[in-house]
Amino acid sequence: MDPDTSPKITYFIKQGAFDKFSIDPVSGELYTTQGLDYERETKHILIIGTEENESGNMGATTTVIVNVQDVNDVPPVSLLTLLALIIFRRPEKHQKFY
Repeated sequence: MDPDTSPKITYFIKQGAFDKFSIDPVSGELYTTQGLDYERETKHILIIGTEENESGNMGATTTVIVNVQDVNDVPPVSLLTLLALIIFRRPEKHQKFY
């Protein structure tokens, strides 16, 4: 049987942030392995390679650029929330305090 009649493509990260991304070797789907931080790096450049039929011969490559969006990852603390914690509710007229 000719191995080229039913090609099996294996995907791998050839170059890039190996610690931040992984790739499914069968489907080629790319995943993050940890959170990405816009303040540290705004984009990541990965070179994805292929190998056909586990031959050891490198196939095609492509460049994938992952742009990291700047989202608010630290929710703001409202001044009103802080004031509500400090200031007690004003007593109503004729309210007893124990």
